[in-house]
Amino acid sequence: MGGLPVVGPPGGGALGVWSGRPACFVVMFVITACLITIAVLFLPETLRHKSDAPLSIREILRSFRIVFANPRWRVYGALNTLGHTGLFTFITGSPFVLQDLYGLTPLQFGLFFSVCSSAFVFGAWTGSRLVIRRGLDGTIAIGVACFFIGGILQVLGLRLFPGSAIALLIPEMIYFAGVGFVLPHSIASALSPFPERAGAATSLQGFLQMMFSACFGLGVSTLLGSSAVPLVAVTVLLGTSAAILFVTTARIRQRPL
Repeated sequence: MGGLPVVGPPGGGALGVWSGRPACFVVMFVITACLITIAVLFLPETLRHKSDAPLSIREILRSFRIVFANPRWRVYGALNTLGHTGLFTFITGSPFVLQDLYGLTPLQFGLFFSVCSSAFVFGAWTGSRLVIRRGLDGTIAIGVACFFIGGILQVLGLRLFPGSAIALLIPEMIYFAGVGFVLPHSIASALSPFPERAGAATSLQGFLQMMFSACFGLGVSTLLGSSAVPLVAVTVLLGTSAAILFVTTARIRQRPL
């Protein structure tokens, strides 16, 4: 999950430069065909105990209501959503900002994004080792701090070095590292109260992630013009919101399951 965003953007940029954009869709088709073949032939069923309850919209909504009523799930789900939204807002807005405003080529943009993705891998790898000593909340706290610091540094970078892509790259690397710290461990924390409803808790979390990411990405794309201010403003807003949420919900997070 972390390695492919490192390899994919420069590979796609190079493919677009050398063969044109349609070649990217051909490669996507080939990869999808391979994935379907592998899934059909080699992926076993993992569900050991099937539920006797009938699958219905009413039952799905009832499970969602039970999950959403849990304050612990709401806190960790919100932290996860804020971090994920900042990540995908950057994915949405950065091609326009870095190529149209800062003049990066598709290949250069791919390398830029690859470096940020490497920071995400670093955060996830480091977090998987720190969690043994610091616990889930202690590891999430590092990621939330990265969100906040990355957002503030982006504001300073845009203010002090308005024409430098590096001034956006370094703060965004910090933010991406925070995503690696926060996402895996906030998901684990959000699911912990629901061993019997892990599917519903995960599905609702995924829905909120994608919904907020789509809305913020659409907003940033609409507001982008001759400045990177909308992208930076959203990053600092989400980073600050995550920090405030984490600090003010300690009592909820420390409640026994």
